[in-house]
Amino acid sequence: MQRQKTFAKWLALILAITIAVACYLVVSAVTKSKREAQEDAAGAVGGIVDVNGNSSTTPPPYVPSYSNFPREGEARGGTLFQHIGGEGEDKFCSARFYGGKWIVFFETDSVEHDVKEAGLHFAKLAGATLEETVLLSGDERFVGASVTKGGLMLLTSSEKASVIRLFDENMDLLAKTELKRFDFIKLSGEDELSLFVSDEGYIKRLKINPVDLAISSDNFLYPLCDMQIFDVLTSKNSIIFLSGESGTKILQYSQKEGFKCAYSDDKRRLLQILPHSSDGRQIYLALFEEEENVVLASFDEDLKSISQRTYEAASSLMYADGADIKLHVDNALVTLCSHIEEKSREDFFESAKNLAYIAGYLVLIKDGECKLSVNGKDISFFANDMPSIFAYSGGALIFFENDREGFGKDDIFLLIVDITC
Repeated sequence: MQRQKTFAKWLALILAITIAVACYLVVSAVTKSKREAQEDAAGAVGGIVDVNGNSSTTPPPYVPSYSNFPREGEARGGTLFQHIGGEGEDKFCSARFYGGKWIVFFETDSVEHDVKEAGLHFAKLAGATLEETVLLSGDERFVGASVTKGGLMLLTSSEKASVIRLFDENMDLLAKTELKRFDFIKLSGEDELSLFVSDEGYIKRLKINPVDLAISSDNFLYPLCDMQIFDVLTSKNSIIFLSGESGTKILQYSQKEGFKCAYSDDKRRLLQILPHSSDGRQIYLALFEEEENVVLASFDEDLKSISQRTYEAASSLMYADGADIKLHVDNALVTLCSHIEEKSREDFFESAKNLAYIAGYLVLIKDGECKLSVNGKDISFFANDMPSIFAYSGGALIFFENDREGFGKDDIFLLIVDITC
């Protein structure tokens, strides 16, 4: 009996030891598995895990990539090619030839490659060579630019103010002034510069000294009446075109009399304005939208109505071709004389909604592809929208945006078409 009790004790002891060893092996296996998983995770980011499971190192910091300037352009199919931008979205604003170079204004949210900060920049282009980019402001938007006798004038706007800057030929800042923020600013004139602005429902004129940016103003106002400033032209007086859902008005401005309404129509919305000449006299051609029709109307230099023609069309485009006027209405091309009498009509291969007339060139954009002919050279490229074209005696500069190549989402691209090559 005593022997059986002893045997039972040893059996219980062996069983307890077996259970303890099994538990130890299970806990060890789980701990090892967790440690290996932590080490694998840390190894993926270059870290090391201590005995408590804490990473002793952090991922290496991201090092941005910046461009080296100058960057030469490249030859592509008879053109010179260049691009400007970064990893984000880049938007072309405008360009001016100044100081022997093209000054390109653009906005971006990029912080790499051709820029280091988001905001409004300008770039210097010597031919197709990108020399540098310069940040102007992180919170201002481009409004307009003009080469004046005092220098290159730049207009910008922020949430709080409108800003005017003046640059010399090296793009060094000569002068800067700030105004209250206006809803709309349009620069007009050459020697005598005017800003026509919309302010609290009224249009008014500000005069700018092109040398020191001194601002003066008169007290003349004109109510906008739910219209916007469509365009401003300068002849013997400034001509202001207003348009909106409530119709169209054409104003004349003089320093003696202020604003005077020369034309008003509450049923027509303005689509295009084209200064032209007829029999040696200045005329203005206007293209209106009226219900389901487009109306082509002509006005003399005093803005008195001369004649008009109505076309049933959903899309239209007007431009001058020498003394004649070309009018695309849907899929037809109409040629008119300066008295807007029809000379011919023919079918056209594309609808007017896919066409634009830019700097003397008829541009077709369809399914993202732009096509035009520059002095016999057929040019084709992909763009997000209609390009901007600047013509010069030897050819044309074409700016556009796309996301098919370059550094990031949308870069700015430049094609130089030199007809002398």
